[in-house]
Amino acid sequence: MWCPQFRHAFLSIPDYGFSSRLNLKVFIISKCDVVTCEILEAMSDKMIVSTDLSGNTYDVPVSELQWRPAAYAIIIRHGEVLLVKAKGAYHLPGGGIDLGEVPEDAILREILEETGLIVANPTLVDLLTTFFAYDAYGSQKVRHVQSLLLYYACELVSGDFSDSKPEEYEVAIGATPEWVRMQELDNIVVGTSVDWRSLVKRCSGNISA
Repeated sequence: MWCPQFRHAFLSIPDYGFSSRLNLKVFIISKCDVVTCEILEAMSDKMIVSTDLSGNTYDVPVSELQWRPAAYAIIIRHGEVLLVKAKGAYHLPGGGIDLGEVPEDAILREILEETGLIVANPTLVDLLTTFFAYDAYGSQKVRHVQSLLLYYACELVSGDFSDSKPEEYEVAIGATPEWVRMQELDNIVVGTSVDWRSLVKRCSGNISA
């Protein structure tokens, strides 16, 4: 890192030879690294509020957060939206983006795994971020996550629910895909920390059946 506040000092030093200026530059860069470390250390001490699905809040240092980018699909046909039901609550299909995976590929993969359906043309609708707490699927250890949530409107191509290949934890919580009528959207229980129903309603007039 080359800090602007040290640049003037470096350029104003008389040139007593290449080695003297080189040594000075190394010294200045070292000082910049110290400043950078101090800034990062201060950031790690910052506290944020993390919230679980029951509305409980936790004061959490930033250093305890885990980063989780995820992509979710909004798929509407014939006045129905595709959702995944688990433990009596509903979720948009989708999930975490793997390292080295672009969000658009992640959403296609997740939909196929969770529902057995093939979708195409993912179009970004919105991007949100939250701080949430969860027990890592029954592990009794609360984890705190900063999530980056990308919501995509997708077009249904083909497929059948019987072709789904859910992960082990999804089988354990009884996650099953289901078409839900748009008229029933306000009556369902949302199973996530973000109420995504307004995004579904926004898309309802823009996606062909």
